[in-house]
Amino acid sequence: MKTASSLLHSNQGRANVRPWFEWSIAFFSTWFVLGLYLDGWAHANELPDSFFTPWHAFLYSGFLGAAIILVGSFLRARLRGASLRQALPVGYNLSLLGVGLFLLGGVGDMLWHIFFGIEANLEALYSPTHLLLAASGFLLVTGGLRSAWWHVTTTRGASFLVVLSLTLALSILTFFTSEFHPFDHPWAWVGYRPAATPFVASLTTHSTPALLDAGGTSQDIAEVVGVSSILLQSALLMALLLLTIRRFGTRLPFGWLTFLLGVNGLGMSIFHSTPWVIPVAGIAGLIADALYRWLGPTSPRIVQLRLFAAVVPIILYSLYFLAVFLIGGVWWSIHLWTGGIALAGVVGWFMSLLLVPPATPEPQAEPRPQEDA
Repeated sequence: MKTASSLLHSNQGRANVRPWFEWSIAFFSTWFVLGLYLDGWAHANELPDSFFTPWHAFLYSGFLGAAIILVGSFLRARLRGASLRQALPVGYNLSLLGVGLFLLGGVGDMLWHIFFGIEANLEALYSPTHLLLAASGFLLVTGGLRSAWWHVTTTRGASFLVVLSLTLALSILTFFTSEFHPFDHPWAWVGYRPAATPFVASLTTHSTPALLDAGGTSQDIAEVVGVSSILLQSALLMALLLLTIRRFGTRLPFGWLTFLLGVNGLGMSIFHSTPWVIPVAGIAGLIADALYRWLGPTSPRIVQLRLFAAVVPIILYSLYFLAVFLIGGVWWSIHLWTGGIALAGVVGWFMSLLLVPPATPEPQAEPRPQEDA
């Protein structure tokens, strides 16, 4: 099994990372994700849809720009004698794989539509071919993060590329889970309160869900989906943050969390006109930046890391519910919305246990039994 030091040593023969290469990939990756969100906005607002739309052009031109640079750099290095693994700078082989998978997913999506029809509503996010496109996009935009991961020193420019790459990665995750995101569907807000119509189970088995057995209504379902959305998004956010902190420690600049959360909040606000989430995300990011500087969470400083992991989602969703109160009110009971905030912190804490597990005792040799004289 290769250690980190051996992997670093094996990367020495790779093509050197040139600034123009990394910044070009970052630019077109950003363009690609902007196009993705524009396409989502168009679908959410039920604009006329076809393959030839301005938002599709935005999306695919961003992908095409990144693909040309990656494939061109790869082929040029191969012509100069570089091996397959060393033709691209460290971290970008998976981005090239993402290009190939995106093309495969595009062809697969066309065939899927021919045989099974075009997806609608929630289906559009979770059809297998669209998930393949999502995974390939994730590989494409995280090249800068992987590149910095395998470099011993982190320059200011590299730090920004890490933050940008992380922001794009989070934005892809939140886009494809947007139906389960409190910023997109604020189920606790009075404006989203459904009518208390009973759900009727029409099942062929003798077993019905407990919620329906108890006479559950559409309001109960809205509460279940709303709380589950908070837990899911807390897990996704803290997984990315803690993974980044585990590698880069406290070396990222002040403001990186404000940028990440603010940009993501801006993106999530456009689908169903929820602009009030932008200041929520921005202020939460600013407080998280202050905590990052004050606590200095790193793997060796495990108490500070656990505290950071729990407090950040608590702050985010405390501000979220405060904003919901201010824009009209929360229809959930106090038991539910305060519990949702608390559980967000629990999820963050559990993610810290997963990404930075507690130390285990070193195995000790058992004493050898004494032989009889």
